[in-house]
Amino acid sequence: RIAELKQNECKYEVEDVMYMMILH
Repeated sequence: RIAELKQNECKYEVEDVMYMMILH
């Protein structure tokens, strides 16, 4: 996931936050 964040930071920033909020 780290590599994807670095490659597509703008694309995944919000989605990853939402995803983590759902998991936790």
